[in-house]
Amino acid sequence: MKNRFYRLVKPGVFRVDDDVLSTPYGAVVVRPTYLSICAADQRYWSGRRDPEALRKKLPMALVHEAVGTVYEDPAGIFAIGTPVVMVPNFPDSNEKDTFAKENYALGSRFASSSADGFMQDYVTLPAHRLVKCNDVGPLTAVLSEPVSVCIGAYESFRAHRSVRPSGTIGIWGDGTTGYLLASLIAKCEPNATLEIFGTHDDKLARFDFVHATHNIRKDFKRALPQVDHAFECVGGTAGCASAINQIIDCIRPQGVVNLMGISEQPVPINTRKVLEKGLTIQGNKRSSRRDFVRAIEYLADPEFSVRVSSVVRRVVPVKNIDDMQKAFELDEVNSFKTVMQWEI
Repeated sequence: MKNRFYRLVKPGVFRVDDDVLSTPYGAVVVRPTYLSICAADQRYWSGRRDPEALRKKLPMALVHEAVGTVYEDPAGIFAIGTPVVMVPNFPDSNEKDTFAKENYALGSRFASSSADGFMQDYVTLPAHRLVKCNDVGPLTAVLSEPVSVCIGAYESFRAHRSVRPSGTIGIWGDGTTGYLLASLIAKCEPNATLEIFGTHDDKLARFDFVHATHNIRKDFKRALPQVDHAFECVGGTAGCASAINQIIDCIRPQGVVNLMGISEQPVPINTRKVLEKGLTIQGNKRSSRRDFVRAIEYLADPEFSVRVSSVVRRVVPVKNIDDMQKAFELDEVNSFKTVMQWEI
């Protein structure tokens, strides 16, 4: 059976590569239906990644946020046509460290980073890399990857905080990650005081379910309000550094600082204040299959599902490479999520 990969060969240029569909023992064949463009995919397509990273990783099929339907399953675990979320982590079967979660194992590969992503006609994955999503619509289920990342970060934070567990939680970042994380915390901790720190009034207006929003470009000619714990969802070198240091300034002693934004360059932070306040700094990246299962469970809640799915601002039907280019061009000026309706 033939397969096609739609690989980025250099910024802004896709190529069609014909191949034979690989179906190793125990693999399930999935037909992608909806693919969500992540900021990481956008950095590859627009050429905003480090040139050395582009040289090493390209050509590569992009996208790690995707849902599809089961096309073939020789083992009979999934019925043909079952809607599934594709888990983009590919753990190393020889990994000896069984205490670390799979997304932190050094030998693991990740779709659209160290392995081809899901921009293919068909995808073959082991059954344990798939999660059924029968009770969640595809335009919501396609967001299960970023939701799962938020779940992993939140559960790590919850396991480590010991001081003021139900106090004020601050989230720096008014984009998709900040919004999804705020939605999750509002669902899981209705008694916590949740405050959002951002830079765009139009984005901050979407956080109508939190206790307070702050535009840090306008509001803070005086001191920042204090928080007990904080999440950084900004990313980028300059923005990330500014956000982390603002958090360190206004967080109360022994708070937990959870870093979720990606920076291409090292970021300087005020370690003196970290030590003076006895802060705990966590890093959270990607997610495990367990987090995906939880994400689908949460997304089956209608109220949470409606809130999460509101971040999808564009759905682009994709039938050819020109449509792929259009989707990425539209995503570049989209404040939230762009989803490709995969009709190749």
